[in-house]
Amino acid sequence: MKKKTFLIFLNAVVFIFFLLSFTSSQAADYYISCYYYDSNQGKDSKNPSLMRPSTIFPGASSNFYWAIDDDSQKYTKLSGFIEDGFFLELRLNQKEVVQKCNHAIEVGTVIWRTKPTFKLYDIKASRSNYDGFEYPIRFVKDDNNKSAIKQIVVFGDSLSDTGNLKRWTKVMPYFPFWFGRFSDGFIWNDYLNKLTNIPILNFSYGGAKTEGSNNFYVKDYTDYILSSGRNIVTGSSKDYINNYINNYLTANSYQTKTYNITRPKDTLYIIWIGANDYISTLTTEQFTEDFFDYPDSIGGSNTVSKRAVDNIIDQIEILQQRGAYHFLVLNLPDFGKTPLVMDMFYNKHNSDMPDRAEFASKISNVIQNYNKYLDTGIKKLKRNLDDEIDITYLDLGSNFDLLLSGKNLYTNENFDYGFSLLNSKYPIEGSDNKFIQNYCYKAGYLKASKLILSSDKSANDFALKNSCQTPDGKINKFAIFWNSPHPTSYTHCWISYVVQKKLEGVDLIKKLDISIDDMKKYCTTSVQ
Repeated sequence: MKKKTFLIFLNAVVFIFFLLSFTSSQAADYYISCYYYDSNQGKDSKNPSLMRPSTIFPGASSNFYWAIDDDSQKYTKLSGFIEDGFFLELRLNQKEVVQKCNHAIEVGTVIWRTKPTFKLYDIKASRSNYDGFEYPIRFVKDDNNKSAIKQIVVFGDSLSDTGNLKRWTKVMPYFPFWFGRFSDGFIWNDYLNKLTNIPILNFSYGGAKTEGSNNFYVKDYTDYILSSGRNIVTGSSKDYINNYINNYLTANSYQTKTYNITRPKDTLYIIWIGANDYISTLTTEQFTEDFFDYPDSIGGSNTVSKRAVDNIIDQIEILQQRGAYHFLVLNLPDFGKTPLVMDMFYNKHNSDMPDRAEFASKISNVIQNYNKYLDTGIKKLKRNLDDEIDITYLDLGSNFDLLLSGKNLYTNENFDYGFSLLNSKYPIEGSDNKFIQNYCYKAGYLKASKLILSSDKSANDFALKNSCQTPDGKINKFAIFWNSPHPTSYTHCWISYVVQKKLEGVDLIKKLDISIDDMKKYCTTSVQ
């Protein structure tokens, strides 16, 4: 090839590459990915929550369909733009998009066959099977029918992770953890989204702390398995807040970086973080004893608690300086009443029952002190910023105690939440014949990954064999804890109710008029 011809060819290639890059980054069309799950939970179910990648088309996922128009059968194109990490859809409303998604799921494709039991569970804006970025959709036409807030951003850990860690590691938490959630189904922010129709942008990662660095590599898989996942450090909430500020605070579909929140009064920031600051410390007998015996040392309980609270306050201020206004901050449930007691290293008495009783009592006191620190820190922040911030503190710890005690969340009367109790042998100190609840799923986060190339039936058999069961031989969906220390989807449904009622009480969302009895019916019928 002559030099001149080669230069013309090279320039043409560069021009085409530039054109494609410009098109993909600035003027790309966005479509609707409709995620589904299989409502058939039988052993012979071809369960899409295994999330096995396509072996035919690299990058294609087997658990979503593209929304299609009923008349033309073409992919439904969105009409709007991305702002602050949300796709603002201007033409369609949510009801219309749900219809198009349900139609797509009903029809299926030649390659990805559908089933009558497939049900829609999530909707995102995306460009193609090969694009790793998706965005929650805010339907602007519905804004007048919604609440004071129009969109939610969540920062948290495994209690709020809707699949971020799994998308990063590719494999964990593996089936039967549900679509990357640390539970057996929807978690609290899924339910909140379904109940309110408010889109949620989620920056929660399993293992995240209020501080720390991302030091998880392939060589750590063995440690991860041996420690049941407690040695993993997936970064801190500060990392994800900085990621949000630096990469999501944009306008005009990323044509303009603002580094400031465009619609501060429309957005609620929910922060629920801190559990892993403790769990990562309680991994050996020596560390655990030092944590309690020397509370003001570097790794002591008081130091960890105060540092975690200081981190949360600092991170709220970082967001507030970028324009954030509405905040909801959740405190921690009492770990001394969870299955964590059964799994931690503690050996002061060389006798199981006294060891666990003392550990439970001490960790309960630590969490109570943390929650007091957090409450005090939030109140001080409100005084300092006055009308520059609207911040709500949710005492989830007290609410969770009521759930475990079978007490009505709002009247303190006895209430049957519908839990199937799996009592351990460890009594709860100070309670009247109440015990720590055992957890349902006994295998680890990666145990079923060896079944990735096996049949769905093999995976479903594995899940059933390693889970608590109902008398008719099905997985018990109504236990309190799925594994240690993560709640089941059914328990998460009740957590969502607590969050919903709190937001209603401060006039951030419209009142849904759902009684506690109505919520029990909803949660009972909504578990997968």
